[in-house]
Amino acid sequence: MQEKFKQTLLLIILTYLIIMRKKFIAVYALMAVLALGSTTLTSCVDDTESASVTAMRDARLRQLQALADQEESQAKIDAITAQMKEATSEAELAMLKAQYEQQLANYQQLKAMAEQQMATGLNQYQSKLYNDYKNAIDQVNDLAGEIAEQSLDLIELKADSSSAAAYAQEEIIKANRNIAYQEALKNNYEALAATDIEELKAKEAEAEAAKTEKDKALSLADNSKTEANNAFTNAKADIIRRYVYQQTISNETVTKISETKPSSSTDYETLEPTNEVALAAYTLNDLGNSGDITNWNINIATTKEVKVSEESTTSINQFEILASTLSQVTRKVESMVKGATDDLGTEGDKSDKNTAWGRHQQLVEALEAVQKTYNDAVKADPKGDHSSLLNSVKDAQEAVDTDLEKEVNKQGNNTLLYYQKEAEKAEATQTKFNEAVAVFNDATKYKAYTDRVAAILAKEGKAVDAAKDAYWDAMQELAIAEANVESINNLIADTMDPETLIADCDTQIALEKETLAIAEALIYNVNAGGASATEREAAYADLIENAEKKIEYWESKKELLQKMAEQYKSQLEASLNSGSAE
Repeated sequence: MQEKFKQTLLLIILTYLIIMRKKFIAVYALMAVLALGSTTLTSCVDDTESASVTAMRDARLRQLQALADQEESQAKIDAITAQMKEATSEAELAMLKAQYEQQLANYQQLKAMAEQQMATGLNQYQSKLYNDYKNAIDQVNDLAGEIAEQSLDLIELKADSSSAAAYAQEEIIKANRNIAYQEALKNNYEALAATDIEELKAKEAEAEAAKTEKDKALSLADNSKTEANNAFTNAKADIIRRYVYQQTISNETVTKISETKPSSSTDYETLEPTNEVALAAYTLNDLGNSGDITNWNINIATTKEVKVSEESTTSINQFEILASTLSQVTRKVESMVKGATDDLGTEGDKSDKNTAWGRHQQLVEALEAVQKTYNDAVKADPKGDHSSLLNSVKDAQEAVDTDLEKEVNKQGNNTLLYYQKEAEKAEATQTKFNEAVAVFNDATKYKAYTDRVAAILAKEGKAVDAAKDAYWDAMQELAIAEANVESINNLIADTMDPETLIADCDTQIALEKETLAIAEALIYNVNAGGASATEREAAYADLIENAEKKIEYWESKKELLQKMAEQYKSQLEASLNSGSAE
């Protein structure tokens, strides 16, 4: 500081003397200034400042390039989502969804790199623009994922109306969660609209911490639910048939055990139940669907749903046999056996040529006749040519042998062996049928079966319901915690006024309530015995229309967010290029 003072003082003196035209004194004064330190004077040419400007310019170029890379990656995502919107088949949409997820992962990497570039060197205005841009794009991509999932479900629903009840059940779960989420958002917008920014930031940290805790709680509840479901499945092993098969997931082969026969695999092992009544029920249904008893498939043993409680969704399908079904099938079995035995006939019966045994006796008689003719010819003329008769004998013998050893002869007709096997098969089917029915008719055994069903529901089934309830509560609490975070973030970002945000909540709540009503109506119509086919078809059509309406709404919201993101990006690029903050 002292050195600078001296130099400044001398410069003032120099200026004064020059003005007074005391040139000789001015020369000495200038030399004195130079003697005090030439480096200070030469510092008027600021090389350090030039390097700083260059560094700032390079930083701006890197920021603009990072923003361009992020935009290019997002453009690829947008191209894929545009194709997803036009997809018409499940396979095509699933393929595009996989591409979308891969490109989204690439975008996240580029976004992280861009965030590093934007972490320093931006003023408050530019930082806000960048945060608004990336938040809008994140919402666009989240909506694209939601639309893809809903579209996949919709394609499956349209292709198979039998999946409507399961689809509706899932929609009820999602609708309830989304209603809770949107109501929490709305409440926060209304409560915090007038809160200042610093207080909102403090609440944001609290909300994030609460969300983390609720996320952990949901994970624990999910594990408990999985354990309860596994215990319930294992407990049913003695009364439910199961199938073991291999499935490849992400290039890894895993062993699966399912209560439903796998449609994608023909190579599986069947695990039969050990309970006598349950095993008898599956035996009867195998017979009814084999085509041996009737020309159509029929479940001889039907089921009725037995639930943990009236309001529970946890149940076991308990086997029973309707008297009318049993009477009808019993007559069919008896008719099948009679037809097979009549077609076979009785061994040694030469009078009925319409039976398999009767036709066989014809063949034996024909052989005997040609054999006698041949023998007589040889006896009459031992040295004669009897090859033609000999060939006839061989043909007759082959016909008899074929009738006994093969199921179809040279002429394509069924043989005695075929009808023998058919009669044996019919009698074996009748025996198996009668034995299974006898098990069902055993009151002691049937009571032991129904008691086992009730015991599983009372213990493992009840545990499943409790775990489901706990999971649902945890999911609702997490939804509210997530809504708290989102609402505070939106208010801090200040990209939309609270009234617009509240209106959007109201729209989504109305949509979800409509979904809830339609899904519940469909399930009622499916389960209600008195519902007509027309009522069920109308409920199915309403479900499809509602899904399409939600997709349409999400598409319009996505389009608006894309326009907002483009606006933020353009403003940020202009600010970075100009170096201004406004």
